[in-house]
Amino acid sequence: MNKAVKRTIILILISILLIGCASSGKMMEQSKLDKITIGVTTKDEMIQMFGNPMGQGYNDEGKLSMSWFYIFVGPMGLGMQQQSLIALFNEQNIVEKYNVVDSNGVKQDKNTPAKK
Repeated sequence: MNKAVKRTIILILISILLIGCASSGKMMEQSKLDKITIGVTTKDEMIQMFGNPMGQGYNDEGKLSMSWFYIFVGPMGLGMQQQSLIALFNEQNIVEKYNVVDSNGVKQDKNTPAKK
């Protein structure tokens, strides 16, 4: 193979790498986010709506926290979109509070009403 052909192949491969898009996770539809109800929605229902979380752990009080993320980077790094959903569950695995953040900032920040 001559140098010109090799150079052309290398340039094509580099161009493909620079132009490609990348994404991770699954975009969270607003209609599904609207279905989350504090004190009602269960952990299993969250997994059914959004799939398995990308992360989970327990806070200082022993309550489960689950996180879902979506990231999309368009061609050449343009058109980046991000979403994150973090939910905290009570001891019965029911949503106690959650928040949703996207590329434009906080969209929803829902907490359990204060106990009287």
